[in-house]
Amino acid sequence: MDIKQVGLLIRQKRRDVMLTQQQLAQQAGLSRATVASLESGALSEIGFTKLQRLLEAVGLELRVAQAPTDRPTMDELMAINQQEYEQSHARKPRFRT
Repeated sequence: MDIKQVGLLIRQKRRDVMLTQQQLAQQAGLSRATVASLESGALSEIGFTKLQRLLEAVGLELRVAQAPTDRPTMDELMAINQQEYEQSHARKPRFRT
């Protein structure tokens, strides 16, 4: 999840709990402009403590989990790419009729 997705989630939750941006900002000890920038996707970075206060103010929490390990390695991607290339450029037998 990236910062833009977090901002959208905070906006939706803020609306669900019927808070204005100003009210949320006051509860989190931030400016309304910061809340507005985060919710609109214009804010590219926010500190952990600020984010934590925003999340708590709307009833959300931040959780850390192990990232999935089923992603292919670079070697595996290169092998797949090579295989697909060979299949697409393999000579196809020609039949005479």
